[in-house]
Amino acid sequence: MDQDEEDDDEEPAEESIDFESMVIDVVDRLEESSMSDDGEEENEPLLLEEGGYQQRGLGGGGGGKRYSQLRSRDKLAYGLVFNDILFLPRYSQLRSRDKLAYGLGHVFNDICAALWFSYSLIFLQNVVGLGSFLAGILLFLGQAVDAVSTPISGKIIDESGNRKKWYLTGSILVIISFPLIFMNRSSTLFVQLVYYSSLIILFQMGWALTQISHLSIIPDLSESPRHRAELTALRYTASVFANILVYVIAWLFLHGSNSSSIRMDLIGPQHSLQFRKIALVCSFVGVVASILFYCLLQVRRTSSGGKHSDQTSTTPLTRTIKSTEQNGTTPSLSMFRTSSNTSVYIQMFKCSMLYKVSILYTTSRLFLTISLIYVPIYINEYYSGTDSSIVASVPLASFLASLAASLSLKSFQSCAPSSLWRNNQFLFVLGSLAGLAGCVIILWTPFNADQQVLNVYAAAICFGLGSSVTMVISLCSTANLVGSDTQYGAFIYSTVTFSDKLLNGVAVILIEYLRCESKELCPTYYRQVLSYVNGALSIIGIVILFTLPKRLLASH
Repeated sequence: MDQDEEDDDEEPAEESIDFESMVIDVVDRLEESSMSDDGEEENEPLLLEEGGYQQRGLGGGGGGKRYSQLRSRDKLAYGLVFNDILFLPRYSQLRSRDKLAYGLGHVFNDICAALWFSYSLIFLQNVVGLGSFLAGILLFLGQAVDAVSTPISGKIIDESGNRKKWYLTGSILVIISFPLIFMNRSSTLFVQLVYYSSLIILFQMGWALTQISHLSIIPDLSESPRHRAELTALRYTASVFANILVYVIAWLFLHGSNSSSIRMDLIGPQHSLQFRKIALVCSFVGVVASILFYCLLQVRRTSSGGKHSDQTSTTPLTRTIKSTEQNGTTPSLSMFRTSSNTSVYIQMFKCSMLYKVSILYTTSRLFLTISLIYVPIYINEYYSGTDSSIVASVPLASFLASLAASLSLKSFQSCAPSSLWRNNQFLFVLGSLAGLAGCVIILWTPFNADQQVLNVYAAAICFGLGSSVTMVISLCSTANLVGSDTQYGAFIYSTVTFSDKLLNGVAVILIEYLRCESKELCPTYYRQVLSYVNGALSIIGIVILFTLPKRLLASH
C-alpha cells in the first residue's frame, strides 16, 4: 500500500494520462476503501486533483477494514470530475441581473455616439456655422483623441484591474463635457474653436475609458464562448435601443420645426434650442443607465493588479493565435511564457490574427459610422421636402431594422435547419450583402420626392440590417480572440478599436476636404460617398473574413 501511495503521489506526464481509466479506477478504489461494516466512513478516500491521485482525509476513523455505503454526493462529485475531464468544459450560468446590468452599461456611450456621429457634423456646419472643413477638423480631432486614448486606457485598466472604477471615471468625464458640445456659442471663430476643441477632447477621453472598461468586463463575466456571444448581442441590442431613443427624441424636438426652404436650410441656426434639449434629455437617460450598471453588476471574476483571483492567476494568461499552415487545420490558442509585460505586448503585436480581427471590426464599424454621419447630411442636401424631422426618422428606421436583426440573430442560429445557416461566417457575408444592397439603392435613387423618400428608407433599412449582423459577429470574434486571457483583455479590445476610431476621423476629414466648394459642381457627392465608400468597406470585410480561423468565428 505504501508503494501504491508513492506511485499515486507522482504526477503523470500530461500526454500519457488516460483520464477515463483513471477516474474509473479512482471510483472503484473509493468504493472499496470507504465501505465499512459498522457504517463509519474510512479515513482517507482518494480524490483526483491536478491530473493525478492525492490522499485526503474526510473525517472519522477507525481500525480494521470496514465498509459502509458509498455516499451519493461522492458518486455525484466523481461524476462531475469525470464529465469535466472527458467532455466539454462546464461554465457557470450568468445571472439575469448581470445580463441586464451589462446591457445597460454602454447605453450612455451609445447615446453620445449616436448624437456625435449623426448630428455633430450637421450641427457644427449648419447651426454653429463653422463650415464643412472646420467641422470635419473638429470631428477628426475627437476621433484622433479617442484613438490615442483607447490603447492608453486599455493598458491602464489592465494594470489596475479595477474595471468598474475606470468605468466610473470615464462616465464622469462624459457627463461633464458632452452636453456642452451642443450648446451654440455665439462668439469669435477662435473662441468657438477653443471651446469646442476642449470639450471634445475631454469627452473622447472619457468615452474611451468607458468603452474599453465595459468591453473588457465580458471575459471577466464568463469564459464560455456562448455566454460571451450572448453578452455581445445584449450589448449591441442595448446600443440599438439607445440609438432608437436618440432618433425618437430628435424627431420629437425637430418635428414641426419646418423650414421654408430646401437644401442646407433644412437644419439651421434656428434649431439651436432643439439640439440643446436633445442633448440634455439624452444625457439624463444615459446617466440613469450608467448608475444602474454600476450598482447592479457584480463581476465575480475580479482582478487585482492585473492578476485574477481564480485559477487563471496561476497560469500564464497571455495567448497568441498562431497559424498552423503545416496541416491546414484551424489555428489554435498556444501558450507562451514571458518575463515582463513589455514582451507580452510585443508578442501580441506579432500576432497576425490581431490585425485581421482589427480590420474586420474596423470595416464593420466604419460602415456604420459613415451611414450615421452622411445619411442625415445626404437627406439635408437632397431631400425635396421641407420637414426637418426626416433627418431623425430615416436613421430611426435604420436602427429599428438593426434592433430586429440583433434580436432575431440568436433565435435564427438556434432554429436554423442547417449548420451552414448557423455559421457566423455565412451570416457575416449575408449582412455584408444587405449593406451592399443599400449602397446600390442609394446609387440608383432618383431626385423626385415620391421615389426618393421610399428609396432612402429602403437603403436605411438595408444599412441597419447589415451593420447589425456584421458588428455583432466582429465583436464576437474579438471576444474569442481574448479567450481566457482576461488579464490583457482591455489591451486587446483597445488595439482592435484603435484603427476604427482613427480611420473614422481620417475618413470624415478626407470626405469633407474632397467636397466641392459649391454643390452644383458635384451634385451627387454624398450619394457617391454612401454608395462607393460603404460598398468598398463591405467587400473588404468579406475578404478579411475568409482569412480568419473558424475558432474566432465560433458562437457556441
